[in-house]
Amino acid sequence: DKTAQFANDTLSGFTDSSAVRSFNSRDGLLWIISDNGNVYNVDFSGTTIPFVSLDASAGNFYYEEDKNVLWILSDIGIIRKNLLNNQKKVFKHDPKNSNSLVSMNVFNMLADNEGNIWMANHFQGLDKFNINTEQFTNIRYDTNNSASLVNDSTHVLFFDREHYLWIGTHNGLSRMDTKTGICINYINDPNDSLSLAKGHINSITQDKNDIIWIGTDVDI
Repeated sequence: DKTAQFANDTLSGFTDSSAVRSFNSRDGLLWIISDNGNVYNVDFSGTTIPFVSLDASAGNFYYEEDKNVLWILSDIGIIRKNLLNNQKKVFKHDPKNSNSLVSMNVFNMLADNEGNIWMANHFQGLDKFNINTEQFTNIRYDTNNSASLVNDSTHVLFFDREHYLWIGTHNGLSRMDTKTGICINYINDPNDSLSLAKGHINSITQDKNDIIWIGTDVDI
């Protein structure tokens, strides 16, 4: 918007029209990712909008504040970008390595407080990535275990205030204790109007009264 506050920051202002997601970090910066493969951060006390060129389309990210490292979910894999020296490392699926990223169809990425990044795969369950060891652990639905992940097609992740991981899938919802891997699962029961609605789960949040809200697509 050339009439906005930051119009004079560059020759043309902020002209990237493909911004898809943003968040505020503790230092007051607004981080923005775009479908064109760029990462921007806006300092509201400054006069410039710097960005990080990726040569990839970014979908989600996590910032390690103490190391100044940005983890980026992209269409070429998981990118580790050191913002101090600009070094970049890409983690991809390797069919010969069982500890690699399980697939390139990652829908959502979320970090916990113990040095892990959790990733929701469209068809192949949940990946747990240890930042320190750089090893992936894949978690799948088990027909013989009612306390396993409810479905392998995972879409969205959310940590509640008690640090349980909620996993929204193509068919059902799991609440996982990440220390034990045990899940409490919720699915639609056509005979129970108070059960989980049908449809894909696309969003999860928690309100100030600790109620978990679930966003789904059409009731099909």
